Amino acid sequence: MEQKLTLGTTELHYLDTGGPGPALVLLHGLNESLTSYRAAVDLLAGMMRVLAPDLRGHGRSSWVPDQYRVQDYAADIIAFLAEVVGEPVVLAGHSLGGLMAAYIASRPGPAPRGLVLEDPPLFTAQMPALQDTPFYPIFVQTRDLLRAHHQRAGTVDDLVEIVGQWPANESQTILEAAGEQFTRQFAWQLHHSDPETLTVTIDGRLFGAFAPETDLPRVQCPTLLLAGTYERGGAMEAADVQAAARLLPACSYAVWDDAGHSLHEQFPERYVQAVQTFLEQRGVL
Repeated sequence: MEQKLTLGTTELHYLDTGGPGPALVLLHGLNESLTSYRAAVDLLAGMMRVLAPDLRGHGRSSWVPDQYRVQDYAADIIAFLAEVVGEPVVLAGHSLGGLMAAYIASRPGPAPRGLVLEDPPLFTAQMPALQDTPFYPIFVQTRDLLRAHHQRAGTVDDLVEIVGQWPANESQTILEAAGEQFTRQFAWQLHHSDPETLTVTIDGRLFGAFAPETDLPRVQCPTLLLAGTYERGGAMEAADVQAAARLLPACSYAVWDDAGHSLHEQFPERYVQAVQTFLEQRGVL
């Protein structure tokens, strides 16, 4: 069931499958929404209570101008955990959601029962390193596109036409490579994204109070780190995976050589199996 939670002036839209079993909270990436987890939710719902919020500035949640640092997103989720979930949880975050999950797990207070970090840009999204990645020009291009799109009151259909022609690889567009359904979902998520979420990333303010080198060692719960390959569009180079695994006290990790950045969308069944196995081994399931 999809619901809303009001946090002061911010409205947080979320999905809650209900049901028995431990609670798993899924945190999506930048310029995405809870819809990116639909396939995974369908597979997970039979074994856990699955919750997935739209982060502030994304999906059907409120836009909060200029308040898009990791700790700003995390404050919403901490309140969400207290008011909606009300029990020890497993946090699973993709990309930006992974940064947020790690930040929350490193703070004082009850530790999550487990942590799943999916291709988190722990070292590549910080400035000045971000400027040397392929993501930086894409972020700038997308921010400028969305500003113009919203200024002219553009529609989802307008964005389908534009992003469908973006290159997916050397020989195919996104529409050709991923199909109509994915392209429309991608366009819908962009349409519902505040362009300034990207500005905070581009100008180096995203990490704010989060310092991976000092915060990751404070994470006390078991952690599963999943990464794609940098060559396929992943956000972690091989050295980043090793560094994160060293910093996290109880970390197991896997690199999927055939995956890019969004493992749960590319391979939902494999993603769910990895999460299930991890939680079974830790006695959560």
